[in-house]
Amino acid sequence: MTAYFAIHNRKKETIVCAIIFLFSVFYAAITYEPVYDLAKIEENMETIGEFDEVAFGKWKNEYAHPLVVGHIRRRDAS
Repeated sequence: MTAYFAIHNRKKETIVCAIIFLFSVFYAAITYEPVYDLAKIEENMETIGEFDEVAFGKWKNEYAHPLVVGHIRRRDAS
């Protein structure tokens, strides 16, 4: 959009688009959270041991989507 506005000599729109872009870059930089690396997760899973039924239940409760309601869905206090 910025390029389009710049080509068509719309300076106000170009400035607004550039400011929105800069704010979005700063927002992304400020609110950055680390992303889990699949290779590191696989390394940790090898050293942890067996993934039994109890561990699966804890994992499922931790990562269950809040809008998905199943007949077994219960959150553990731990």
